[in-house]
Amino acid sequence: MSRRVCLVALVMTQALLGACATPTDGSKPPEQSPTIQTQSTPTYAGPGDAVLVNPPGGVQGIAFSPDGNTLASTGGDGGPVLLWDVATRRQLGAPLSGHTRAVVTVAFSPDGKTLASGGHDDTVRLWDVASHQQVGVPLNLPSGLITTVAFSPDGKTLATAGGKLDGTVRLWDIASRRQVGAPLAGPIEVVLSVAFSPDGKTLASAADNERTVRFWDVANRRQLGAPLAGHTSTVYSVAFSPDGRTLASASVDQTVRLWDVASRRQLGDPLTGHTESVTTVAFSPDGSTLASGGGDYTVRLWDLASRRQVGEPLAGHTSWVMSVAFSPDGKTLASASVDQTVRLWDLGGRLGG
Repeated sequence: MSRRVCLVALVMTQALLGACATPTDGSKPPEQSPTIQTQSTPTYAGPGDAVLVNPPGGVQGIAFSPDGNTLASTGGDGGPVLLWDVATRRQLGAPLSGHTRAVVTVAFSPDGKTLASGGHDDTVRLWDVASHQQVGVPLNLPSGLITTVAFSPDGKTLATAGGKLDGTVRLWDIASRRQVGAPLAGPIEVVLSVAFSPDGKTLASAADNERTVRFWDVANRRQLGAPLAGHTSTVYSVAFSPDGRTLASASVDQTVRLWDVASRRQLGDPLTGHTESVTTVAFSPDGSTLASGGGDYTVRLWDLASRRQVGEPLAGHTSWVMSVAFSPDGKTLASASVDQTVRLWDLGGRLGG
């Protein structure tokens, strides 16, 4: 069976990058002037598919709803958050407007009813997905320049981290909209990524220029053991496997590394193939495949059993890939780029085949 993965839809041109967090030891994703891409090659879907244009910028954050029917994407330069119908590839209703600067991160609550967004206006906003209305007042963070948000698996807690040099992750009680205890405080660096373990007991974080990943006990808000050391440059992104046994980390050092969560040891050699910084990683829902994207404009799929790349890189973006996300059924991969597009890739049952 061919392992070629076909691009089924170039769907969304839109905005981000106002001020992407920049590692001090790596190159910066470039800003992009607005362009309109047409579906003029056989790689893309037919002319009936939408090519949607938004204000200047790129796309840094994407997230599928838990039912897989909706995709959220960030907007930059003060642009809104957009919701898309995955089946029709059309925008759903009005944009979620309220942020006053670039929005760089989005996350759905586990029940799909709420969307969290964070941006460079120093706020995190919660949105009612059904009505497209903001829920209450924004969460204002003293650390500012929000870089990452993540819901706990039970939906009761939101983790946020800011892009100023305070090195903290903050936990928020969704019901009361109040911060839970003191921040999780690491070295004084920009925290770029956070992820909850599937059981919600552990939080992983990665910070600019630190080259390590840290685990935190969510209940007592204390660091668990020593940091995971192995990367030789900034770690951009972390993700837990669905069973919670493995953590993946992506770095400016052009590698993806896998870690055993229980022992906090690296599993085998790094996954290599990207020729620029690796900015994002995501596990498939069945845990058999890892997707990564980066500054070489490509998305790559990795078979975790063999630790080998699956087929050729997914090529088509014309600038840095900043985020990847699998649909809940594992049949579609979304990738977001500074080139102002979100692309949907039909995995066609080829993963693990």
